[in-house]
Amino acid sequence: MLARVLGTPAWKDDAIPVIYLPGVSRAALRDIETCPKPVKPIAELQYRGVFWSQTNTRDWSVFAFLRSKDGGLGLDVAQDEQTATALSRAILPLADTHIDALQGRLEAADFDRLLTPDPVRDLLGWLNDPKITREQWGDSRWQAFRDRCKRSFAFDPQTDGELAGAEHLGRREGEWKLAWRIDEEIRELVERVVALFDAGWKSLKIVTDHGWLLIPGGLPKTDLPQYLTETRWGRCAVLKPDAQPGAGVRVVPWRWHEGVTVALAPGISNYYVGSEYAHGGLSLQECVTPYLVVSNAGPAANVVIQGVTWQGMRCRVRVAGASAGHRVDLRTKAADAGTSLANGGKAVDPSGTTSVVIADDDKLGDAVFAVVLDATGALVAKIATPVGGD
Repeated sequence: MLARVLGTPAWKDDAIPVIYLPGVSRAALRDIETCPKPVKPIAELQYRGVFWSQTNTRDWSVFAFLRSKDGGLGLDVAQDEQTATALSRAILPLADTHIDALQGRLEAADFDRLLTPDPVRDLLGWLNDPKITREQWGDSRWQAFRDRCKRSFAFDPQTDGELAGAEHLGRREGEWKLAWRIDEEIRELVERVVALFDAGWKSLKIVTDHGWLLIPGGLPKTDLPQYLTETRWGRCAVLKPDAQPGAGVRVVPWRWHEGVTVALAPGISNYYVGSEYAHGGLSLQECVTPYLVVSNAGPAANVVIQGVTWQGMRCRVRVAGASAGHRVDLRTKAADAGTSLANGGKAVDPSGTTSVVIADDDKLGDAVFAVVLDATGALVAKIATPVGGD
């Protein structure tokens, strides 16, 4: 600021500025002649101010400030190497995190979550454009993302690469199923709604299984060490045999197997730091059941598939009630355009019978849907059929 290189400080006139110099010790500043050149211009500030040190006169480190109960925050931070590494790269988001969200034992996974709160979204974003995503994230977020992928997906994006990631995603095994869950559920829901409207229903009530918690800034954290658990989520965890969690954590038997015990996070707290959204625990919000009411304002669809015949891999679909803009397609999932086996299908023939070909002979005998789509791509009729016919 003295050299007019930095802008005018934003702090108030009565605020006391604290200058933190990582890697520069108090002893180095004491000797003006030998102190590092980059800090010489501000070294004289030590004579116009005071050193802010620990009570034992040692220099503060981020780790010491978080843990110290004498001048620091008094937080419970694990002392293993992984946690120290995760802490060092999460300093910026950590500085913006309210202290109430940092209660309980803090481990490597908690600090990584500050940089990558949604590993599924980050994984899909990286797979979509690995190079650009890597450049945009920077080293800290990238390393946190790598560690979360190793823990959650048994996959290292740097050493395994995007092709291996795409292969895991396509197989939909283990935790990789999470990346498909929401899209699949939405497609199935849309398909079911359209089918009911086609059958003449006028109104539908869509009910979820339970509610959720959404707290901007993060849910408060409850301590539950990972070594006590077989599996740990945000709001609940499966405990190891004879594990004893801390006070306030409610332990209940699993409804379907009394030998399995589940630890419920109290109130609206979370076992992970920084999480803004969660469900799966026992709170008033999670017990509320939201629902949607969907109404069919127009008349029931009058497009009907009257029959399907096969000649080898060629399917002829006979449709009644279709008009210009309607198309016929063959899909493995009726409402999912991405599962088309006929390159998106063909426009309905004016004669009413449309011929569609599946080029892949390996699909012979597979179960598919012959579907009719309107001009907007919405599903208006469907019928199940085996490829090649019965």
